[in-house]
Amino acid sequence: MTPEKSAPGRKRIRARVAILVGVVILAVAIALLLPPRITVVTLAMNWSANGVAPWGDVERDDSDEAPVLVYRKVVEDIATTQYFHAN
Repeated sequence: MTPEKSAPGRKRIRARVAILVGVVILAVAIALLLPPRITVVTLAMNWSANGVAPWGDVERDDSDEAPVLVYRKVVEDIATTQYFHAN
């Protein structure tokens, strides 16, 4: 190839590299300037499948089955309770 024919190809490559570098710089600037809005929290949960909870017995359903109870202890209080019945 002659130098005259390869010059437009080099200009296109340089333009693409310049656009790519600009996009990367913009992405880094946005990531550094904007505060994170998502917070991930991990909780240690406890569960019971026999109808006994830390606060006493749990009410059974009509077929006398104990629910699966999921709860979280916060200091000495119970913070969250969820009941799941498998039918």
